[in-house]
Amino acid sequence: MTLFHTFLSPIITTAVHTNDRDPSSFWMPPQASTIAEPVDQIFAFVYWLNVVCFVLIVALMIFFAIKYRRAPGERAGKMVNHHLPLEITWTVIPLIIVTVLFWAGLKAYADMTEVPKNAYEIQVTAQKWAWTFEHRNGAVESNRELHVPVGRPVKFTMSSRDVLHSMFIPSFRVKQDVVPGRYTSLWFEAKETGSYQIFCAEYCGTDHARMTAIVNVLPEEEFQAKIADIANEIKTLAIEDYPDYFLRRIYPRCESCHTLDRSTNQGPGFAVTAGHWGTERPLRTGTAVVDENYIRESMLNPQAKIVPDMPGTMTTFQGAIKEKEILASIEFFKRFSEYVDENGQRIGQ
Repeated sequence: MTLFHTFLSPIITTAVHTNDRDPSSFWMPPQASTIAEPVDQIFAFVYWLNVVCFVLIVALMIFFAIKYRRAPGERAGKMVNHHLPLEITWTVIPLIIVTVLFWAGLKAYADMTEVPKNAYEIQVTAQKWAWTFEHRNGAVESNRELHVPVGRPVKFTMSSRDVLHSMFIPSFRVKQDVVPGRYTSLWFEAKETGSYQIFCAEYCGTDHARMTAIVNVLPEEEFQAKIADIANEIKTLAIEDYPDYFLRRIYPRCESCHTLDRSTNQGPGFAVTAGHWGTERPLRTGTAVVDENYIRESMLNPQAKIVPDMPGTMTTFQGAIKEKEILASIEFFKRFSEYVDENGQRIGQ
């Protein structure tokens, strides 16, 4: 998957207007982080070394096959057991090459794993099939967007709520598995402002290919203002604006499994749930009234009440969602028809 995404990311990201497309490079997206250049240098060295070795070996093979072909009636000559200078040559030269490669790779790896002390820390949570980014000031970004400062080291401390995922930002040349039950980390320092694509590079189920996000690199002052606005948005939010907030900030974490119409995916369409508001809906065992408590329990303990014919694979949002965000979700379902039409399209968009 890594090679696939690396090769296709310039094509894929054109549709979402990111800066990953680099017309001057056939192989890679632009070098948008401080670590990208040494990574590309190692890649280029290995690539051209293979090209030279391939051409040299094939050329010698063809030359020797022609020059030393056996003529009709010719008997085989004396066998040569060894040639000391030649054997030393083909031992020493590869040894020097692999030593250089080892040193360059070790240095690049050390630089990629040693996080600077002044790094800006972001908590990243992976969950089928979306990323959630939590800043230290309480701002949470979960609408497939992340904002980071330019020219400043950024550290991701990552965990998974379900299966194995992998954080991959091609333009930054960083990739790290996100493992359930433990923390992993990566860091980068963006060199210039712009928008760059994030992928999940570890197959994680049905909608793995849709587990993407955009990292927006901003100047320091603009970045600070942006995350302050995001942190304060939920705190100052009026009840009237709850449904709109749900669609902008919370639903992107749900859309991989839940549609806004009546169609089913990994979970029931939200139009079906909203249509049962105040009435009973059938479950695998018994029925339940769709009300405030039902929505809350479905988010915090999704295995408690499972709709028939659904796989029941949803993981809990316990600890990953604020109380006010739960209230926003409830208000959205109560006023569903004001924000979503019969075709599952958002009204006013």
